Order: sequence, then C-alpha cells, then structure tokens
Amino acid sequence: MSQFDDRGHRPKNDPLQEAFKAIFKHAKHPERWETEQDSRLFIRDRMREAMEKQSLSPDDLAQKTRLPLDTINAFLDGKSDLSDSEPITTIERALKVNLSGW
Repeated sequence: MSQFDDRGHRPKNDPLQEAFKAIFKHAKHPERWETEQDSRLFIRDRMREAMEKQSLSPDDLAQKTRLPLDTINAFLDGKSDLSDSEPITTIERALKVNLSGW
C-alpha cells in the first residue's frame, strides 16, 4: 500500500509530514530559537564579511547609508539596538547582504 494519495501527496496528519513542517517553520524563523545577542553577533559577522569583500570602511558605509557612524560602529561591535529595523534594512541594501535572517 502506498503512503501517498492519488496526487502524490502524503495523507494529512502523516507524522513525517508534520515533522517536516516543524523543521521548515523554525528554519524560516530563526529568531524563535536564538538569543538577541546571537542576532547581534550574526549581524556583526555578516557586516564585517560584506564590508571586507567590498573594501568598505565604517566611514564609507556611514556615507553610503547616510546613517551616523555611531550606529554603524554599534553594529560592528555587536552592541546594536535591534528594536529598530530601519538601520538594519538600510545596511542590508547598501551591502547587498541579508542581515535579518540566516
């Protein structure tokens, strides 16, 4: 007997299907299983990596994003305020890298 229905899908409430749903649900929302400090460190590392590839200094990035240098340095030091997503989005656009997810 096949585990699949006539459309090639697993039947509803199949334990394997439920397990996959749970895995993908958490993979799309890593903020549910990481700490705020982990997020800061992730952003710091991704920013540094992207800035090195593009040969940008913190001053260059501040000019490119029109954000205060203190804000850029806070992100690079892993001490940024994550409650405001606007600076993160601005930096993501400038560096062309995703900082808000894995």
